[in-house]
Amino acid sequence: MKKCLNILSILITIIILNSCNNKKEIKSEKSSKIIKSLPLKNNFDEEKLKKEGFQVFKNENFIIKCKGKILFDKARFENDQKSGQPNYSKPYHVFKNGVDYNINISDMSILLDGKSTNEIAKYNDEDLVYYQTKFDEMGVKNKQKKFKDFNAVFYEISQNGKLTKAVYFHNHMKSYMLQVSSSKNSQTLFDEFINSFEFIKK
Repeated sequence: MKKCLNILSILITIIILNSCNNKKEIKSEKSSKIIKSLPLKNNFDEEKLKKEGFQVFKNENFIIKCKGKILFDKARFENDQKSGQPNYSKPYHVFKNGVDYNINISDMSILLDGKSTNEIAKYNDEDLVYYQTKFDEMGVKNKQKKFKDFNAVFYEISQNGKLTKAVYFHNHMKSYMLQVSSSKNSQTLFDEFINSFEFIKK
């Protein structure tokens, strides 16, 4: 039930954002190029990273570059609560120069508490297949391949002259969705956004 709500939340987000801003076979493919992680150290230089254009999310343990200031989307979070969505998801958003940038982080630590590393990995892999199956049923173009060092599902949808591109993946007990919606240069904007994403090494 939680998975269905989460997928519904993703699709509702795509539809709402695009509206406000005017069957294939499931398969997996290996990426020929895996982007290396930045050499972030335990005592990473936050000020230096900011000067280089990164936005630092210390509590969420990642950095990313974006042309607009990404903030916690309180309004969407509250709307999700009112519509019955689970409260373990944190949405972040910015609309800049006609482009929507979204990040959604879901914490599954309660669900996966007490599970072994192998059990968590199995759950994460099965979750990706589940998402692909549901996207196929909904007619959402998608494919599974590597994002950095993670198995991931890439998906896209066109609506009202805008193309929304996104990637969904897991890192241990959390899932991450990075999404860009734009009426032009969608692929370039999406690639720039997701390629700048890095976890802070602890």
